[in-house]
Amino acid sequence: MAMQEGGKAINSVIDSLKGNPFMLAMVIMNLALLAFLFYIAQQIGAQRQREIAQIYAQFKETQDLLLKCRGQINDMRNGVQPKEG
Repeated sequence: MAMQEGGKAINSVIDSLKGNPFMLAMVIMNLALLAFLFYIAQQIGAQRQREIAQIYAQFKETQDLLLKCRGQINDMRNGVQPKEG
């Protein structure tokens, strides 16, 4: 019963769109816009993930360099000569 009512509603919508091609064009354009916005949102999300990965990689590299410097400073304070090379 619900399927029949749904089918009747869809048929009436299609019939009204046949009589007004401008509305049909608007529906098609709205669907195309939704698809385009979904695609853009996906691309922005992927770009954001790449940027976050780059930021973490740069942070880790900086942290590693600072840890090496800290070790050298501690060695100098304890009287250990720095290694050459």
